[in-house]
Amino acid sequence: MAAAFAYSPGAGSIATLVKLVRVALLAPFTFVLAIAYARRKRTGGVQVRYSRLVPPFFWGFVAAALMNTLGLIPVLEFHPAWRAAGSFNFSTAGVLVDAGSFLLTLAMAAMGLEVDIHFLARVGGRALLTGVVSCLALCAASLALIRLLL
Repeated sequence: MAAAFAYSPGAGSIATLVKLVRVALLAPFTFVLAIAYARRKRTGGVQVRYSRLVPPFFWGFVAAALMNTLGLIPVLEFHPAWRAAGSFNFSTAGVLVDAGSFLLTLAMAAMGLEVDIHFLARVGGRALLTGVVSCLALCAASLALIRLLL
């Protein structure tokens, strides 16, 4: 999205829409795949409980999204004695969003720091080459579509 916005506001808007649709369809797609997997395993003689197909954090995510949508996450107001100017507001939802962004950045950095480039190049040169080529193809296709549509 950042690259699309750098190109133009219109491209950024389209990139935002594409990302939101992709994210919105991710959960239903995953659930359908889980159901198909469970049915296939059941025919193979293995019993899969449908309640185990949805991870527990999903229900917490749905609850937090619902609370935020309904405006149930409070805005805290502080009246400290040491501040002569009065009170100040503290958006709980804003802090949760910032904390989520920080933790996501931390997780991505941790995954990146675990990659041993020399080992990857020595053992998986073909896989690395395939990844680089597919990344370049994706970038070229994205740029071509942006130029075509805008």
